[in-house]
Amino acid sequence: MIIIRIIGVWFLLASVITLVIDATKSLAINKMVITSLGQQWYEFHKESIEAAQKSVETHIHPLIWDPFITALLLWPSWALFALFGVILLWLGRKRKRTQVFSNF
Repeated sequence: MIIIRIIGVWFLLASVITLVIDATKSLAINKMVITSLGQQWYEFHKESIEAAQKSVETHIHPLIWDPFITALLLWPSWALFALFGVILLWLGRKRKRTQVFSNF
């Protein structure tokens, strides 16, 4: 569970970093800049996003890529990183122990 929480914290850290990058770009040009995850992925490594698209379309189904994954790739990167981080932190949380008493 600790590994899931650590990965969740890393996603939240990536969210803050991408939010600061967008805020810095916005301040520099006096215009709101929101970078999507797909745009950042394309700028970071163009070949891998094309390979992922081809792989999903050939091995799984073309309809998985086009309406679903492309919709996620259009979201702001900081929002998706924050969402994944919160979900992972929730999944890796420490659960309270409950004591069950039985009167037989």
